[in-house]
Amino acid sequence: MNPRIVISESATFEESYAAYELRYMIAQLFNVIPPIVTDGEQAMEEDVCIGATNRSSQIPTGDNYNVYTRDGTVYLAAGSAYGYEAAIAKLKSYLQENGVFQKDLNLTGNGAAYKTCGT
Repeated sequence: MNPRIVISESATFEESYAAYELRYMIAQLFNVIPPIVTDGEQAMEEDVCIGATNRSSQIPTGDNYNVYTRDGTVYLAAGSAYGYEAAIAKLKSYLQENGVFQKDLNLTGNGAAYKTCGT
């Protein structure tokens, strides 16, 4: 596994934060620290695109999230910080079970439960 994390050159705070959270999670699971690059770089296999990049445009609304693969690239997007937290947690669980990104990866959900954590 040798992924890169891709964010837009104009990434939101939530997208940038999600990129660093994902980087930390991949480092924990696979002992690899993937670089975080912008979508101005040439696309490569095993890229993980976060949020609205020039390679993806489907951004869920509210606290919803989508994580899916297409043509060797993983796309992770959410409508809020809670959605990103939930997406990364779900992806971590998925990778702990499967070890790699599958070609047919399609995870969806809602991060509303993260609003009540710690209260």
